[in-house]
Amino acid sequence: MRRTLVIVSGIVLHAGLALGQVGPATVQVDARDIGFDVSTTPLSVGPGGMVRITGTAVYTPDGTVWDAATESTLTGERHDGGLVDAEASGLVLGERDPGTHTYTYVPSGSSSAVCDSLGLGTPCLVLRLPALAAAHRRDLSELREDLSGGLHVEVHVPVTPPAVYMPTYPPPPPPDAYPPVAYEPERSSWFWVAAAGVSGGGLVLSIAVLIVMARRRRTRNTPVSRVQASAKRLERRIAGDPVKSRLSRVVKDLGAEAASLERLERRLGEAVRNANIEGLEKRRRDLERAAAALTDRGGEEAGQGELKDAVAIIEGQIDRCRKWEMQRWRSAARTERIATRLEALEIELSDPTQNKLGDTDPLLDKLQEELELARAGEREAETLLGGGTPDSEAEAA
Repeated sequence: MRRTLVIVSGIVLHAGLALGQVGPATVQVDARDIGFDVSTTPLSVGPGGMVRITGTAVYTPDGTVWDAATESTLTGERHDGGLVDAEASGLVLGERDPGTHTYTYVPSGSSSAVCDSLGLGTPCLVLRLPALAAAHRRDLSELREDLSGGLHVEVHVPVTPPAVYMPTYPPPPPPDAYPPVAYEPERSSWFWVAAAGVSGGGLVLSIAVLIVMARRRRTRNTPVSRVQASAKRLERRIAGDPVKSRLSRVVKDLGAEAASLERLERRLGEAVRNANIEGLEKRRRDLERAAAALTDRGGEEAGQGELKDAVAIIEGQIDRCRKWEMQRWRSAARTERIATRLEALEIELSDPTQNKLGDTDPLLDKLQEELELARAGEREAETLLGGGTPDSEAEAA
């Protein structure tokens, strides 16, 4: 059925082009970066268009991270309630990827009172900054001063090209008008085997290229890739400036720390998977049932005590696994904070009035403090991770 639809659509498209109808539609992309100095932004989204939003905002006092649709805390908790008010914007949330903070919105088709009252037209982009300021008991101006980061907005609008004219040609001459076909020697079976091998090799190469491109697309918006990209741009900007020597060292250390946190996050995730919390909890329930059955039968106190000790050991291992999971979320949050700090530094250095940043600037002290906090958290997680595997200790119990 699928192959039939493709063939029919190809025939219809060819016929439409031959009759002078319009060709296939293309997509025009309007990209921009949005800060938090305004709460509404106009969007030129027509029928069939969409809006893709990436980026985050970090609330410096408590480390809360907002993206377009979710809110995350340092403890790893994530819930709905991001920066974008979809209903007030006249948009509907479609695809979402919380790992890369990428969300796709489409027009809802309903008019927005907020957008129309400001003369921006529907849809527009409405940020929930007043609501977030009220939730944190801060004025709107104070909230904007404590926010770092930004949003990247891409508006995708389909564009139909003009009509394409395909000239018509006279019918071909009758078969008798063609000259006789020259004799072509018969191809051996090895020839067709070689041709199939060449075609198969090209297909395998194309699939490999598509896989590599998909992996690069998934990883280019991760916190670690953002840190590496910001660090490279900052190094090019401050290279050879003796006044910014301390800044150069701090940027390099933050980049190395972000890579170390990513490795630590992977190790913690692997430790949690290997520990098998579900299996530990099942063992604990089995031991508790065995202890209860021994008590009902009036068994020896020594046997009951051994079962209770085994239950206590497994409970300790379950608690350690949950601490590993908490440290994994904290490592991811620390990497996100480093990425937003470096992106904020890029914005400040791009301002000509702030480009004379010296080694005694308070921003450098904040970056150094962020580095020390990340290193302290990494040491704490390494200490907790080095305490042994729960699965082996529970097996001994």
